[in-house]
Amino acid sequence: MDTKFQALLTHYHARIAEEDRVMKSDPAGVFARRDEFLLAVGPEVGQLLRSLIIGRGAKRILELGTSYGYSTAFLADAAARPAAGFTPWI
Repeated sequence: MDTKFQALLTHYHARIAEEDRVMKSDPAGVFARRDEFLLAVGPEVGQLLRSLIIGRGAKRILELGTSYGYSTAFLADAAARPAAGFTPWI
């Protein structure tokens, strides 16, 4: 893994852990604050997405995300592999 990608994951994991701590400390107030929390797919699903893209040799990736880019980081890491052969389009 790229060092920038790893640094990003470290940042995300720290935020996820802090949000988990807050949710457990105030379960009744979580619903009122729901828009403050991130909706990460988690490291296992992120690795699965990355592996599927690499393993299938995908040429295009379309993500319709609704959170803060956790899964996008895994998809971008897969696309950045030299053998991936992606043709970017916007």
